[in-house]
Amino acid sequence: MKANRSNKVDFIHVGVMRGASTWLEQALKEHPAIEIHKTRLFVDHQDMSQVPLKTCQSKLLGLVNEKLLNLPEVPKLIYQTFPQVKVIVVLRNPVSRLVSGYCLYKSNHITSKIDLEEFVKNYSKGKLNIQIGLYKKDVENYLQYIPRENMGFFLFDELKNDSRNFIASIYKYLGVNANFIPSMISQRINIGVHLDSNWVKKIPFIIKHSFLSGLFYRFIERFLKSETEKLIHHYKDFLDDHKSFYKNENKGLDELIGVDTSHWY
Repeated sequence: MKANRSNKVDFIHVGVMRGASTWLEQALKEHPAIEIHKTRLFVDHQDMSQVPLKTCQSKLLGLVNEKLLNLPEVPKLIYQTFPQVKVIVVLRNPVSRLVSGYCLYKSNHITSKIDLEEFVKNYSKGKLNIQIGLYKKDVENYLQYIPRENMGFFLFDELKNDSRNFIASIYKYLGVNANFIPSMISQRINIGVHLDSNWVKKIPFIIKHSFLSGLFYRFIERFLKSETEKLIHHYKDFLDDHKSFYKNENKGLDELIGVDTSHWY
């Protein structure tokens, strides 16, 4: 199944961030040389008619779906459909990502009393969050089909530390003007509070759509950050075990992606 010229996809963001997704999507969308769209292609369907057409042929067309990295059948489908496509992968410390995934589950199940250990051991979402952090096997799978020069690897840490340099490196990888500065460059990185979460839906409509929303989200960000820090401290031994597990399972990842991840461990 080949894409026709009118809906040629130039790049796909396949994962694996947990947090800051909206920031990155907006930064890509704002660039004058890029069009970007969320997609369920390769997950729910393989219907090429649902790939959006470019509004301007001189722009790059990009698709976003952060759940594609750890689906074993996807890289072959991507290559068969868009053989020249560039792939963007943003990796996050797997232990931090595990905690963030747990916090997201808790925020979407506000009445749940489940703890982190039970979440990981007995819940399908918890087991999936463990698997998502096994980056090496997923990267190796992609490199069976996608040429290394068409794989761009970036770290979530870089986004937190220097957002301007982070997005500039992605622009450069895509071959567009890396000096462009998106409007949200100085904004705080979204840690994962979304308007469509069950928790936030409980907020009165007037709060979500007024100047108070900024105050609310700043409060929530501080609250969740402190809660995450508490969780990391409370489950230190449990998370240290998983840190060792990930270090072993992802051994050799740095050589594959050309990025140093030793600070994760």
